[in-house]
Amino acid sequence: MTFDLAALLSGQVFAFMLLFARFGAGFMLLPGIGEPYVPARARLLLAAGFTLLLLPVLSGRLPPIPAQPAEIARLLAIEIIVGLFFGTILRLLLSALETAGMFISFQTGLSNATMFNPAFATQGTLPGALLSTVAVLLLFLTGLEDSLLAGLAGTYDVFLPGAPLIYEDIAGTMAQIMARVFTISAQMAAPFFLIGLLMYVPVGVMNRLVPQLQVLMVVMPLQVGVGLALFGLTITTILMFWLRQFEDIIHGLLLR
Repeated sequence: MTFDLAALLSGQVFAFMLLFARFGAGFMLLPGIGEPYVPARARLLLAAGFTLLLLPVLSGRLPPIPAQPAEIARLLAIEIIVGLFFGTILRLLLSALETAGMFISFQTGLSNATMFNPAFATQGTLPGALLSTVAVLLLFLTGLEDSLLAGLAGTYDVFLPGAPLIYEDIAGTMAQIMARVFTISAQMAAPFFLIGLLMYVPVGVMNRLVPQLQVLMVVMPLQVGVGLALFGLTITTILMFWLRQFEDIIHGLLLR
């Protein structure tokens, strides 16, 4: 049986497929939408609706329908990679809070107290789980979800459909984002590093002067209490700082 591929994919079907490949891959990892607790059907419907919304705007940028199925598969693979690349960047930025929470838990003596982190569907520290959950909520309360969707649509200004991917640039960007994420995590946990240093130095001196004293039993309640008090005082500043960094990185990459 023979069929005309151009006739089969006539109209806007090919354009919808190409746009949905990128948007669907991005929606899989978007904070708040790509979470494990969000039903897959809901993500599918949101991605399909977003694709239909932008189809008239972006269809003119798409390449013509290829004559060979292999070329169609190549174009779809490129679009999926671009969508995953953008979504991975957002996930890395969200993971900065989990890393900062890990640093905070080490300094406050809560490193062994873990709980289920719904943002990553894994076990995590108490501060990291709280920060990650509240951060996803703040993204929607502050209207930054518009930047996420605009950034996903803005990938068409950076990665032209049908153009070959420059994998070296993608790998370099990912390395820079990972380094930036670690720096942001350390900056958010900086007050706890300072408090930990101020507590551990006197404890070390006390342990040398009075070896018979069970320093750990004496200091641990104080460490936890001071750490929780400091966390309560700085959580708003930590989240606001992360939101500013998140917005700056997204605008710097795709919304210039």
